[in-house]
Amino acid sequence: MTYAEKVAAGLCGMCGNVRKTQSPLCDVCKDKCKQRAAVKRAKNKESGACLNCGQAVGTRSSTKCDKCLDIGLASMNKARVVRKEKGICQNCGQRVAMRNKTVCSKCSRNMSVCRMKHYEIAKTAGLCPSCGTKEPVEGYKQCQQCRDTDAEYKATLRAAVINAYGGPTCSGCGSADYNVLEIDHIAGGGRKHLKAEKITSGNGFYLWLKRNNFPTGFRVLCPTCNKKAHKKIPLPNNQV
Repeated sequence: MTYAEKVAAGLCGMCGNVRKTQSPLCDVCKDKCKQRAAVKRAKNKESGACLNCGQAVGTRSSTKCDKCLDIGLASMNKARVVRKEKGICQNCGQRVAMRNKTVCSKCSRNMSVCRMKHYEIAKTAGLCPSCGTKEPVEGYKQCQQCRDTDAEYKATLRAAVINAYGGPTCSGCGSADYNVLEIDHIAGGGRKHLKAEKITSGNGFYLWLKRNNFPTGFRVLCPTCNKKAHKKIPLPNNQV
């Protein structure tokens, strides 16, 4: 029998014995594969080659070639999509994800610990805590590249949210001053909502809207119309 035929028959794809899990390999063969892979990675690491295939490392990673890196990223993204549809943790794929989150509580804690560890190591070394490789800009914690990356991400996220709620125009007075436009809770209760969802920043609010597929009940307003709406003062277009 071929590997595929064994797996289809509920057997281990390598040895042909009955397997007790959904994995195509039995526990014994799975352990053997892990051991061989570990030896292979150690050998490739020692020679400075790609950990997966043994070829020369690429330009985007210090441990993998560009081809293996792309294959790995594609596989991870595919797994994340499937796990998100099932409502399970995108990291471990085993436990239920937290409400309005993509990971479970255990993975979230582990990730926080890992981030803080890297943060402290970089900070102690006088490096940017985000990348851990470059010196920070004077007066800031991050290097210029990481600052630019964060700024670009936040700008893209804000643009996506504003466009999802009618575009860069105040729905109260028609102002098109993009730099001051805000997202308003139409029915009020914005502070209560942010507190309940533990949202502490504007970027966090935009991310919540995106993760929840831009729910209804929100609109784009300028600061003046937002204050008028909060005080129940009719807006120029007769909205409250």
